[in-house]
Amino acid sequence: MSNTSKYDVGNGIHRVPTWRIAGYVLNNTATNLYLFMMNFIAYYYSIN
Repeated sequence: MSNTSKYDVGNGIHRVPTWRIAGYVLNNTATNLYLFMMNFIAYYYSIN
């Protein structure tokens, strides 16, 4: 493999751009916030 490969065979590391890591983090955060808000709404809706 060439030196520009995104996969380092020697130690098994995958190289990705920083924006992809940030996108993954933001997607995970958005999903968690959505689930929290829906649980919050469902909890108070079930009380009434």
